Parts: sequence; structure tokens; C-alpha cells
Amino acid sequence: CQEDNAKARNNLGRYLENGKCTINTQTAISALLVFEVGDKELLAKQLVEQIAKDDGHLHCGMFGVQFLYKALDKIGRVDLAYDLIMNKTAPSFYDWLNRGATTLWETFDETAKTKSKNHHMFSNVLYFLTESICGVRWQSKDVFKIQPSFLSKLHFAKCERKTKTGQLSVEWRREEKGIVLKIQTKGDVTAVYSTNKIPNEETTFL
Repeated sequence: CQEDNAKARNNLGRYLENGKCTINTQTAISALLVFEVGDKELLAKQLVEQIAKDDGHLHCGMFGVQFLYKALDKIGRVDLAYDLIMNKTAPSFYDWLNRGATTLWETFDETAKTKSKNHHMFSNVLYFLTESICGVRWQSKDVFKIQPSFLSKLHFAKCERKTKTGQLSVEWRREEKGIVLKIQTKGDVTAVYSTNKIPNEETTFL
């Protein structure tokens, strides 16, 4: 895996100029950020500007979304990733829901060519909700770092993660006095809470 990452970094380096990506697309810029190629601050600014140029919409396919949310998480813009998902107009996951989707479709713009409505290739959004919003970040065998993103637009989030030897659940909700965070483990699973993303609000642990 480390060798594959090294090869990816070498290949991606071809698309850099003065620390920025020479291809102005969400996919290309996000890939550089995820593989830590180029200047992080310059690429972060470039990605945010590109999303604005795309009118706050997803402008990538099943290949790009696997990098986009991770990249936005790495630069501290989980809020922007959430806005992309919840954009009321297509292409967005929220638009799917408004059109009755209960599964992941093959394309965001439903046409006669949209044959599959159970298409796991777009499932990276579930990864984002689990890892970035609820904060369940795998570290090593049965060890997870819990680092939620308490977005102001959300009042509640909950998820579960099962392993071969146990189970982990994380739930947080915004109440009058602050945020209540509940972390439960079963079996041999270990949860390590990180305080990096706690807002300036009172946080209660259960």
C-alpha cells in the first residue's frame, strides 16, 4: 500500500506548477490534497475557489467523490462538503432524496440511460457521514479515533461501526447547554476521543 501511494504521488506530481494543480477540476485538486502532493494551503484555496466556480455543486463522478470529501476534511472544510451533499438542485444527494431515491443511483441526472438504482460506486458519501460528521476514524485493528465535526447546521448525528470483534456507536446532539456526546463500545473495540474539533461550546460526555 505504501508503494502504491508513493507511485501515486510521483504520477500526480506531473500536474503541479508552483504548488498548485494545473488541472482546474474538483477531482484533480482533491487527489493532490489527499495524497499530500503540492502546497496544501494553495491547493486548499484552489479547491474552494473551484467549487465556487461550479456554483456549489458536485462536478465529479464516482472516481472524484472518493477524494473530494476526504480533501475537504483534510483542509478543515467539512461544512463545504456538507453543503455540496445538501445542495437542493442537481447534481446532489439531496436532490436524489427529493426525487424519491432510497438507494444510490448510477447518475445524478436521471435519464433513460440510468439503468442502475443500486449503484455502490457513489457510496463515499456514507464514508463522509461516518468519518467526518460522526468522527469515527479507523486507526489500527479495533482502535478508532473519535473526532466529530459539530456542524452548526446539524443538531444531531449518530452512526455505528461493527468489526469482527466488537461494535462502536457514536452519537452527538446539540442541546440548550451545549453538545452532548455519547460513545459506546462493545467487545474488544477501543475508542480514543480527540478534542481537535471541539467548538467553543460546553461538551458533555456520556
